[in-house]
Amino acid sequence: MALFIFGSCSKIDGVSLDVDQSLLAVNSSDTFAVSSSTFLLDPLPSAGQGVLLLGAFESDYVGQTKASTYFRLAMPDLSTTFTNDVQFDSLTISLFYNGYSYGDTTQTMAISVHSLVEAIDPKELSIALEDDEYPVFASGETLYTDQSFSYADQALGATRFSPKPHSNRDTVTMKLDQELGRTLFDMVLKKDSRLSVEDEFLDFFRGLAIIPEADAKAIIGFKDSIAFNLHYSYERQADGRRITDELTINMGSSSYQYNRIETDRSNSLLQAMTAVNSEIASTSTDSRTFVQGLTGLVSRIRFPSIRETLGLGATAINKAQLIIETDQPEYGFYPAPDSLILFVANKYGTPTSLVQNASGASLLAVYQRGSTSGGTGRGKYVFDITNYLSALVKTQTYDDEESLLISLPTATLMSRTNVLQVAQNDNKPAIKLNVLYIKTQ
Repeated sequence: MALFIFGSCSKIDGVSLDVDQSLLAVNSSDTFAVSSSTFLLDPLPSAGQGVLLLGAFESDYVGQTKASTYFRLAMPDLSTTFTNDVQFDSLTISLFYNGYSYGDTTQTMAISVHSLVEAIDPKELSIALEDDEYPVFASGETLYTDQSFSYADQALGATRFSPKPHSNRDTVTMKLDQELGRTLFDMVLKKDSRLSVEDEFLDFFRGLAIIPEADAKAIIGFKDSIAFNLHYSYERQADGRRITDELTINMGSSSYQYNRIETDRSNSLLQAMTAVNSEIASTSTDSRTFVQGLTGLVSRIRFPSIRETLGLGATAINKAQLIIETDQPEYGFYPAPDSLILFVANKYGTPTSLVQNASGASLLAVYQRGSTSGGTGRGKYVFDITNYLSALVKTQTYDDEESLLISLPTATLMSRTNVLQVAQNDNKPAIKLNVLYIKTQ
């Protein structure tokens, strides 16, 4: 990390300073010690993010990531009037692409649909936690990425398909168990109370789990608006033609739809990381740190000597930029994230707030394409942390165990599996802090 300091001047970047030049410190340069690591957050909230995630991919850096999805169904509309000669034909489910993918979408993938034998049950964080152990983005009862609910071993249906994540017309449709479909359709015809009384319906049909096969090479996003269709036919009285139609059962409340995330880091740089061993220094991970959505990986950074170097209260920081470089491509199967944010974390590594600018808005660093003219061509993210750093050096009660967490923005942290690999420079992660300041003697 580099620190650039300009002293003994009364004008910086066009700003005149009403200070006696003899009171300005003469400093050429200082280097702050930086502690950097990859840190594993607790399991993240995953309910109601508006996306069904299915598939898997593997990285030498972060290991294998697998996503499956669980949800309830809504009760069907029983107001349709059927003719006496109506016949059940088939039961299908259709999934609709939402445009998201991460991984190699040129490879086929297989998924299967299973009926749940255990009710989806949201949970609250333990009441035994102290106030400062609750993450800023978690509150109330919800579903988390590590939760799992039992489902029937025998699949209701399965398919193998070629992903078309950016298609507005294609769907992934599979035929489901004929016996289940016939049972449901008979219940519709009889207006069975198990399809119209919520408690009875949830006892009869607890929901569905869609599970990817382990050989998937990408994670694909689908809309949370599935079509669970009972197909039937009847004879039209006007002309005697056989007409086909369907009764669509929609997805239930989004509060009961979530994405389960499973990881296997045994063959990766992060193989030593576990829920207990939740922090690994960059010196043990090829001088890199990592960020990944939904799995809870963030890059944790500290500036242990910055207050000692700048002093306490006698420094005017004009500008402070935190710059993170990546050697990931901007496009391709595994692109760098579009943007990043910074959390302030306590001694436990729990994110307690977002880093803000002087006007109180959360900081967001957008991916900037690197120049290839005589340079490395690396992309970068630039945070202006002037406000944060100014407060840090002035606060008398600063907790020296506080840290910053480099993360995907909160919404994508809980809905996407994108990875950031921080590049390396001179056997250190390519994270640097440029500070322009004036320090009085």
